Amino acid sequence: MRELNENDKTTLNEDAAIYGKRDERGAFEKFKSLKGSAKWEFFRDYFLWKLLAVIAGVVVLVLLLVRILGPQEDIVCNIAVLDSPFTEAAYDIYNAKLNEAFITDEKLQKVTLDTAYYVTSDGYNSRTRLMTYIAASEIDIMIMPSSEFSGYLESGMYADLETLLSADTRSTLGDLLIYRTTYHDDENPSAGPAQDTTTCYAVDITGALNKLNGYDLSDHYYMVCVVNAKHPDKFEEALKLLLSE
Repeated sequence: MRELNENDKTTLNEDAAIYGKRDERGAFEKFKSLKGSAKWEFFRDYFLWKLLAVIAGVVVLVLLLVRILGPQEDIVCNIAVLDSPFTEAAYDIYNAKLNEAFITDEKLQKVTLDTAYYVTSDGYNSRTRLMTYIAASEIDIMIMPSSEFSGYLESGMYADLETLLSADTRSTLGDLLIYRTTYHDDENPSAGPAQDTTTCYAVDITGALNKLNGYDLSDHYYMVCVVNAKHPDKFEEALKLLLSE
């Protein structure tokens, strides 16, 4: 038997396309000639599934375009929680308060209280994820054990809370304000510690967490604002919401 060459294959493909078009025309002509229930049955058997497939394709395309071109959800406050101190109930209470305080449009806005930073049990992956988000200015606030606070201090990662907290709030917090040697210089972020100067970098929230959880934590926890946060204005309110429990 002779093998088909390229010309033969091309001819067969062209013939198949012609016959396909003829079949479509023939089916349409037959559909027009039918009446009553026979017309509906022919439409159902021959055209309906093709029509539904086209409609489904259009719907998928429209949804994709809406997702890409439509309004995007805005994270109005992103809080990273390292080695989470929250019980499930405590988390739900604080998260609900954050949403109530910061969300004005549930469809377009979002608050993130992310507890998936397990720096003790999954240190490398959690720290890599954390530093990636911080570098991209995707984290506003951090809640962390005091041991973790010290580890990141020298990197100049924390904002000066005296610039973010009102005088009344600072007065109320008193000894809960955590001062350390000044590491961050706005004009030279990579500079080392300044001589004989201290900066307020954190607030001790251990007491508030103990009250919210209903038991005492084994470690002290601090709340800080990241120096390159997109929403540093949310820090004071987020702190007050936690301390009010």
